[in-house]
Amino acid sequence: MQTINPENLRHLSHKEGLILQGCGGDIQKWLDGINDLLQDNGILLYGDRFKEVSVFRHNECTNLLFDFDGVRLDIEKLAIWRLQTYSQFGGT
Repeated sequence: MQTINPENLRHLSHKEGLILQGCGGDIQKWLDGINDLLQDNGILLYGDRFKEVSVFRHNECTNLLFDFDGVRLDIEKLAIWRLQTYSQFGGT
């Protein structure tokens, strides 16, 4: 887990990832749970899992950034999953 400043996100424009908003509680449980959900939905490929997550606070909410570097995934399935779960996770 890495804590980042929300202003630093502007400097990550060359990276791709998934941000989930309002993730309170145990960050490791979030990491494990999202990995399991994405594997169960066929989004994470070849047994890949997110190993690290970046944490930042914005508007009094804890948010998680899952960096796509080094993770093979089905981006089309991820897009559909993100739309389906937006109200639950606020994924962007």
